[in-house]
Amino acid sequence: MVRTVMAASTDFDRLDHSRTERMFWRTFKDIISTEGLDFYIFLWQRPGTPLFHRSNLHRSNLPAEFYAGAEHDPFLKYCCNTMGVTLAGADFSLRRAVLTREENAFVELTAQAGWRSGIAIPVQTKRHRDFGGFNLGSSMAGPAFEAAVQPRIDRLRALCFYAFRVLEQRVWFLESLGRQKFELSGLTSRQREVAVLLGEGLDRDAISQRLGNSVQTVATHQKAIYKRLDVRSQRELMQLLRTDTPKAD
Repeated sequence: MVRTVMAASTDFDRLDHSRTERMFWRTFKDIISTEGLDFYIFLWQRPGTPLFHRSNLHRSNLPAEFYAGAEHDPFLKYCCNTMGVTLAGADFSLRRAVLTREENAFVELTAQAGWRSGIAIPVQTKRHRDFGGFNLGSSMAGPAFEAAVQPRIDRLRALCFYAFRVLEQRVWFLESLGRQKFELSGLTSRQREVAVLLGEGLDRDAISQRLGNSVQTVATHQKAIYKRLDVRSQRELMQLLRTDTPKAD
């Protein structure tokens, strides 16, 4: 598939317009789909976090049951020593001889979701305190994938570098403003609990059952929350708050 410079520019603009991380990853998935790629994993080693720890930042569209966790993902260990790309996935088995049993099990598990071949693209190497990048996967067989992806490596690298820049400089910044607004809102402890659950997408009935309050009480809290945070709907609240906002005390 041949893509024009104008198409690339449009893709970058779409990423740049993302105001929330959820919106960013939906857009990113749409873009890589046009490149014949079905899956993504973003993995980032945070400063001060133990190496290859489960708490390292990771995002993926793989179903949860097919992602064994950041601590088993071989990407940070093997693919961030240089800025070069690495072919990855179950169909490149000859290149997996160095992997541990747990790492091979991780690869096999992703294969069960349909991830046969992939390309690992670091955006920052281990020379930095924080490092990581993207792993883009496909259901294509290894040889066909390698032939298809080879002419597009520069394009995919440019996409990943730009995506990380948007994520770091725009999306996370905007969401940090949202969290700051939440922290400084003056909500009561119970209102904060309700706000977090609304931000996770729960309706009033579910929140009522979770907290042991009446639906009417939840509705009263919801009205106060919207007024304090200057939002008009649950959707706006979900955009303001990420689902991993710290729970209220």
